[in-house]
Amino acid sequence: MTPRLRISSINEKQLNKRVTLNGWVRTRRGSKGISFIQLYDGSNQNGIQAVADEVLENYEEISRLTTGTSVSITGKVVESPAKGQAFEIHAEKVRVIGTSSGELYPLQKK
Repeated sequence: MTPRLRISSINEKQLNKRVTLNGWVRTRRGSKGISFIQLYDGSNQNGIQAVADEVLENYEEISRLTTGTSVSITGKVVESPAKGQAFEIHAEKVRVIGTSSGELYPLQKK
């Protein structure tokens, strides 16, 4: 069973291990068949980036994620090549728990 963790508890001990994180989408941006999801769960201010590849069976749904959508992401913790973050999640599974209508309930990205 994959352990469910809070984002604030991700550290070197989880490196290269599978974890499950539950939270809300802060932002999602796409680039060449990859979605970068900024996920937060309230346990810290920065959240964590999850990288979802287009090979995931529900990538079409992932590509339409909006701010405030609740998700459960299972994947491998890896060192992030990006500045400003130590780790990121390479998503193996992204499950949408609840959607958020940006038109009815507009939320600021930051």
